[in-house]
Amino acid sequence: MRRAYLRPRHSDGGCRGGVSYDHGEGYELEIDGNADCSPEMMALAAHYDEIMIVLEKLGGPLGWMVKLSIDDEAKRLAKDL
Repeated sequence: MRRAYLRPRHSDGGCRGGVSYDHGEGYELEIDGNADCSPEMMALAAHYDEIMIVLEKLGGPLGWMVKLSIDDEAKRLAKDL
C-alpha cells in the first residue's frame, strides 16, 4: 500500500495532500493547497495497486469491465499531457 496524507486547505502553503509512489520515495499524486479532494478519493488512490490486483484476479465480466474502464481512462488522460 502507498502512503497518503490530506490536510485542510491552506494549512501551511505547501501541498494539501499526496499519495506516495509504490516504492515509497516521493509522491506520485500531489494536491495543491487550494485544490478539492475528498478523503475517500485519497484513500482510493492509496490503494490503487491492491484494487487493480483484485480486479485482475476477480476476473469475470464486472472485474474486467471496471479494470478496462480504468485503463481506458488512464490512456485518455495520458494523451492530454
